[in-house]
Amino acid sequence: VIHRSTAKNGDSIFIFKNLGFSKLGFLTINKKIKIPKIIQKKSHKQFLEPTLYEYHDLFKKLEINSSMDISDSLIETLKTISKQSRKKLIINNLNLVNPKIYDFFKKDSFSYLKLILTSGEEYTPVFTMSKKYLTSRILSLFKKRGIGIVEIGKVDKGSGIECDQINLKLIKSFDHFKNSYSY
Repeated sequence: VIHRSTAKNGDSIFIFKNLGFSKLGFLTINKKIKIPKIIQKKSHKQFLEPTLYEYHDLFKKLEINSSMDISDSLIETLKTISKQSRKKLIINNLNLVNPKIYDFFKKDSFSYLKLILTSGEEYTPVFTMSKKYLTSRILSLFKKRGIGIVEIGKVDKGSGIECDQINLKLIKSFDHFKNSYSY
């Protein structure tokens, strides 16, 4: 069992590539957001029929220190790992998470970052480990299953989350009691 509370100083933070399609699918269906057809098709599919990846056996080959599935949102998952591990998470590289959506939002980076940080029900993990264990051989095994891995930050001493790309105080994630999945 990999715990949420065991992130270590110096760990890199990783997620699976292409996060954000689930929330974008919800928004295009329920809030009538207009996006290019190719992105709309992928977003609707991920929202209505989520891709469930097989990766647990590959995780056993890695020296993962902490992990948690993204259910409510990436930002809430990061907050939980930070709090339970008593570590600061320094986030960057979010523009690499979903290149298709990033290209669409290129002129509005705030909306892109907000989407990536608040998308939930993604059925993918956030995990921390030393970067040296993510070898090209391991990456190719993930790739064979349609999984791309993106490094989004580092674990450090301290507490909370820092992000040099966006003021995290402006981010509000989903509230189950208010049905507040906003754009």
